[in-house]
Amino acid sequence: MVAPEVYLIKENDREMFFAHRPLTGLVFMLIGMGIIYFFSFSTIVKEQVARWIFSAGGALFALVGFGAALWRYELRLDLLGRTYSGRRGFWPNPKALKGSLDDLEGVVLSSRVERSDKSTYTVWTVSFAFMNWPKAVKVMESKWAALIP
Repeated sequence: MVAPEVYLIKENDREMFFAHRPLTGLVFMLIGMGIIYFFSFSTIVKEQVARWIFSAGGALFALVGFGAALWRYELRLDLLGRTYSGRRGFWPNPKALKGSLDDLEGVVLSSRVERSDKSTYTVWTVSFAFMNWPKAVKVMESKWAALIP
C-alpha cells in the first residue's frame, strides 16, 4: 500500500505542517455501517449465517474506521525557530510532541520492490528520523512501475 503516515498540509519558508487525515476513517466507518444495515435488513440474503458473517465483517470495518477517525497525528516543523511540535494519539488526549530540530537524525530515503502479475513497482519512501522516537515518520511514498517483458 502506498500511503504515508502524515500528509503535507502547509508549506512555506517558515514552517512545514504534516497531519493525518481523519476523514478517511469516517468514510470507512460509514461503509461498514452501510454493510451492516444492508445485510441486517435486506430480504435478498435468505441465509442467516451469511447475514451474520457479512454483518460481523461490516462491524469490524466500521470499528476500524471509527478508530482511524479518532487518531490524531500532527507534526509542525518550525524552520526559523529550529523546533518541532505536534501531537500523536487518540482523541481526546493525544500525546504532545515537542523538541529541537537538532533531534532530527536525518531524512531517510528508502525503497522496496512490490510485484504483481503484470508489473513490478518500486515504492520510494521519504521519512524523518528523530533520535528519541521508536520509528521514523513517513511523510511521502511514491510508486514507480516497470512492466515485465
